[in-house]
Amino acid sequence: MAIIGNIVSLYLDGVRWLFERRVALSEASVLLLADGILTCECPGDEIVLFSIENRSVYLLNHTAASVIRLTDGTHSIARIARKVSWDFDANTKAVIRDIKKIYRELFREGVIAMTPDRSVIPVLRREIVIREEDDGAFIFDPVNDELSAVNETGLLVLRQINGRRSLADIIDAVASEFSDVDPEQVGRDVEAFVEGLISRGLIGT
Repeated sequence: MAIIGNIVSLYLDGVRWLFERRVALSEASVLLLADGILTCECPGDEIVLFSIENRSVYLLNHTAASVIRLTDGTHSIARIARKVSWDFDANTKAVIRDIKKIYRELFREGVIAMTPDRSVIPVLRREIVIREEDDGAFIFDPVNDELSAVNETGLLVLRQINGRRSLADIIDAVASEFSDVDPEQVGRDVEAFVEGLISRGLIGT
């Protein structure tokens, strides 16, 4: 059962500028749909995913759709595999391989994200250069010759990434600067920002 075999990607804007995303998956990994992803159920038990950010549409066949319905931030890969293998009378180990394959593909496209572990300690790569400005900062990656820009809030997060503070510590520090903002919202925003840095290869954990 090749879950990913029938995924069709339609790119509405013709050109996509995406950073290569990498993810290490285990049977215990838990993922969820990324922010800005809309779902639509289709005839034939298929699902269409639409990314607001990069204006891309993804058509998933019925087996891939069964995985995405369980990709809710609470089900591990192993748990999803048991359910899918039961529904399709398939070998569980083969289903796990297929789930990891579809997850890697959709992760690279920014469609799904890892459920963050706030105990991890983000570490900025040593060769990364940060130039602070009045309204934010520029991040230069000399290895990949890439330049990124962040606003003042992004700079605040970057200043907290020192190889000693956990993601939870960083969130608390940023939340203390924005007492009028819901702490849960601050947490989600910081997680998304750090995930973006990881996906670009600028920091590790």
